[in-house]
Amino acid sequence: MALSEGMSLLHYTLERRIGLGGMGAVWAARDTHTGNWVALKLLLTADPAADYARVRLVREAQASRRIAHPAIVPVTEVLEYQGNPVLVMELLYGETLRALISREESLELPDVAALMLPIAEALGEAHALGIVHRDLKPENIFIQSASSAGNPAGTRVRLLDFGVARSYAPPPGLEQTPITALGTLVGTLAYMAPEQALRPSESDSRVDVWALGVTLYEMLGGCRPIDGDTGPETMRQLLVGGITPLSVLRPNLPSDVLELVTNMLLRQPEGRPGLDVVTKVLRFWLPEG
Repeated sequence: MALSEGMSLLHYTLERRIGLGGMGAVWAARDTHTGNWVALKLLLTADPAADYARVRLVREAQASRRIAHPAIVPVTEVLEYQGNPVLVMELLYGETLRALISREESLELPDVAALMLPIAEALGEAHALGIVHRDLKPENIFIQSASSAGNPAGTRVRLLDFGVARSYAPPPGLEQTPITALGTLVGTLAYMAPEQALRPSESDSRVDVWALGVTLYEMLGGCRPIDGDTGPETMRQLLVGGITPLSVLRPNLPSDVLELVTNMLLRQPEGRPGLDVVTKVLRFWLPEG
């Protein structure tokens, strides 16, 4: 599917491309009915082999519509164009958490608490519905700028991409077409819990706690706890390698934060804290005032 600026796609006019992936793209567009700006997320191929990507888009739409939290960007409309689903969403202005980390390296605790508390709360709402994200990482966390249209209250943090979300206790109406083939990794290896890497089709909410712990560690420590030059090396570190304690990188962090992140990165999932504990600690360290 060849797309270009000014092209009409149903009742939307494409204005500029703001994201590009292997088989899909995100475009800023104008609704010709209302004049409003929106984001369109769509595939770029008509290849039947892209069925996995089509299921991911539909899964994202279904999950985002069920989770009622300000950090979730709901899909307002699902259209079809040339045999592919098109997701219509709010157009966001700002940057990803990845961009912020790349620029700042490590962040101060109050800033980390302010950014990650809404994400932890949104995950809690998802888990209450039986939905596990499975791909939490800085690239999927968006920091919406205070100057954004429709965002007068200030900076807002949003959790993106429920495309590989899994419902481990499927609520009514959430389509659960399997998208995980045997032996297929789902997620991003450096943020993936050990049990997710070994048994991706059995992931439950505790894999999101691990990924949130990795993200907190990276924001505070300036590096990832699990990393490697190659996929196999990252996998080896994930399963059997040692993790440098966050206290070595940031010895002046409060003990409750160090303990929280350490426990979130326990390889045995039953030892990880619940999101209620995570939100309690983050809320305590919010900026004063």
